[in-house]
Amino acid sequence: MHVPVQQSVTELLHRHNEGDEEALDAVVCLLHAELSKLARHYLRVERPNHTLDTRALVNESYMRLVGQRKVSWQNRKHFFGIASRTMRRVLCDYARRRQSEKRGGPHGVAPLDFNDLASEYLGTDPWRFEKALQIDDALRRLAKKDPVAVELIELRYFAGLTLDEISDILGFSMRTLSRKWRFARAWLYKELKSS
Repeated sequence: MHVPVQQSVTELLHRHNEGDEEALDAVVCLLHAELSKLARHYLRVERPNHTLDTRALVNESYMRLVGQRKVSWQNRKHFFGIASRTMRRVLCDYARRRQSEKRGGPHGVAPLDFNDLASEYLGTDPWRFEKALQIDDALRRLAKKDPVAVELIELRYFAGLTLDEISDILGFSMRTLSRKWRFARAWLYKELKSS
């Protein structure tokens, strides 16, 4: 009998929670194609000459996922939410290291206006790593106010999912997600404009 992938993933994640260290490896193997698709989407919005490729981003994210001991995995949706956040963290950490090397240490980043935000963050144009770091900092502040809004941004923009897909993952109605999407965009506009 064939076990549906979603059920297999959930069972494997629960086995990992119970101490089976190899279960997470099996999850990553089962979902490798989807993780690669997610990584490609992230890299599409990065600068064109980024030195990380899809494989490197998936591998680095995998290493971080395996290293997370405090996560009590729930299901496939939960795994992808954390995988998406982990990929964003990998890219932001890489950008911070690159910025530090390039400038001889951490420096302030020029303010970002909403036109830049709209075209480079909420639009489809590539965004530079300096702005990515500002956005990452803003998302950390937003997470303290509304963690669901941050998850929505990660899944919608970074992971490239539609509101319908996100509704299935997060379990919120389209109406609620649309409201949160408007709130998140307005909050980011205000926060980044004032920085």
